[in-house]
Amino acid sequence: MSDSPVMNSKGSPDRCRTVVVSGVPDVLPSSRMSDKLTIHFQSARSHGGDVEEVEYPTHLKGVAFVTFESWRDADKVVKCNQVLKDREFQEEYPLTVYMYTPEVALYAFADVDLSLYPDLSTLIASLRSTHGSVRIQPDLTKAGFISAEGPFSALRELRKDLLSRAPNRDISDKASSLFKASSPDKARQSAVDGTDIVKLWLDTHTYKYFQMVQRKDWDRCVSRYDVIAQAVSTGEVTEVELHGDKSVLSAAQTELQKLVAERQGTLRTQQIDCSSSDLATRTRLLQACERVQSIYKDVCYAPTDSYIEVIGPSVSSHLFCGMVKIVTDGARI
Repeated sequence: MSDSPVMNSKGSPDRCRTVVVSGVPDVLPSSRMSDKLTIHFQSARSHGGDVEEVEYPTHLKGVAFVTFESWRDADKVVKCNQVLKDREFQEEYPLTVYMYTPEVALYAFADVDLSLYPDLSTLIASLRSTHGSVRIQPDLTKAGFISAEGPFSALRELRKDLLSRAPNRDISDKASSLFKASSPDKARQSAVDGTDIVKLWLDTHTYKYFQMVQRKDWDRCVSRYDVIAQAVSTGEVTEVELHGDKSVLSAAQTELQKLVAERQGTLRTQQIDCSSSDLATRTRLLQACERVQSIYKDVCYAPTDSYIEVIGPSVSSHLFCGMVKIVTDGARI
């Protein structure tokens, strides 16, 4: 599996062969869903072509990366409405497809109250047409609400668009709260009195990796500039606030951004499924992870209710998962 989407020899973004596919349903095991995605994007109905690789699952829930052999096929599929359907599916699943950019690492989610906007269905259709890299779905549990997900910068543009469309102040106030769920608590913002604040956003898995594997590098940067770093994770995005003297904040922010950029492009997240495991099997898995981590020191793991997240460089994380299976099955290392 390649570590990054492939560009043309000139690196031109309009020649990118990889697309982001959001809205992938969690109805099949990941390996079979990868096959379904391959079949779909090689079919005539998708207007695609030969698929070189499907990366699924990824560190983003319901999101896959599909790389075509030709950039022309990638270019065509993003221009068409994509609906995933198969005999095994009980329903059809609309997909949101757009070209890959590095901004996908800063992925965000938001619930948006549009109840005061007139003609919601027409508004949603217009927003989908204008903001192709944002997946917009009506919330079936709350009338007048939509859920939106996509690169953070794309959601920011969506917010601006909603503000510009607001016909009165009441609606404008509601639209301005688009990122309320992703914003830090106001009390926390003022936790350090007498200091200035700058912010940076990074993928939550990348933040976890720095805290668990490269904490010394992170702390060294923070302590060098005598700033305080406070973080809040909201889904796939972690917002980090740096509090400190104005004269050093910009330099600290730049150095942390550089540190993150050097690492996050190499990281991949694997999942070890334990959703159907009993307590004894789950315990063996966690014990195996602890043992294997002594070999792959550049990998970290974090258990959830249904799987174990494994975060690290592409090759190391893949080998880590394979070794965990071997150890769990009874082999010695």
